[in-house]
Amino acid sequence: MKIAKFFTLGLTCVLAAAGLAQAQGQPKQFVQLLTVHAKPEGALDYEAFAKKVMAAAEKIGQNQRVLTFQVTAGGPGYTYMIVSYFDKWAETDDFLSTPEILNKALGELEGGKALRAGRANIESAESVVYRLVPNLSTKPRAYDPPPAYLQVFRTEVRPEMTHEWERVIGRYKAASEQMQETPTAIRRVAVEGPANVYVTSSPYTKAAERDAWPSFMDVLKKAYGDEEARNLDQRRTDCIKHAEAFIMKFRPDLSRMGK
Repeated sequence: MKIAKFFTLGLTCVLAAAGLAQAQGQPKQFVQLLTVHAKPEGALDYEAFAKKVMAAAEKIGQNQRVLTFQVTAGGPGYTYMIVSYFDKWAETDDFLSTPEILNKALGELEGGKALRAGRANIESAESVVYRLVPNLSTKPRAYDPPPAYLQVFRTEVRPEMTHEWERVIGRYKAASEQMQETPTAIRRVAVEGPANVYVTSSPYTKAAERDAWPSFMDVLKKAYGDEEARNLDQRRTDCIKHAEAFIMKFRPDLSRMGK
């Protein structure tokens, strides 16, 4: 099984806020996420290729914002998450693919050579789109510039249990928004890609910030008492088919800040 399938592209990424230093309104409605798993021996060459694509995009005046994160803990190495945010599907009409950017900037012959060289260092790649679920997100806000790190939880929910899972998370959201120390948690659900997959991401600048974050059970116990907290946590667990957690680091050198 290919390593990228471990994520089923889901993270989100990515995929979550757009930055950490300065809040600017609400998160975008959608996030398009491309997960690339580079070959270990070709990771540096892949990064050089990504920078070549950025230079080509700048050359042709393509100002789409594309953010790149790299998995640093909790998942396979050499995994890159390339993220684009949008509010309306019509916005994607202006998105250019990597081949289109290279061919337009370098010509078909040189663009094709660059593309083949870049792909030679990629083990696998997948694409998915997630939609924001504001009624399940805790203290949702967008940030600019992007965050240094994202803590991401990816949850694959049993199809027959999605309503129950959302009910439990809704109870958690209501409780967590009453606690000052709970972080922003942007929750999204896949709309293109694997079904019944939710991602939750929380941005931070330094790892020390996480020391103050209460656990899921801490929040529930404070709001509902020990017994109800245990019941809710058990219901949440019953809903889960598969879950994983990982840390993503923002790579400004591989990103296009665009508009």
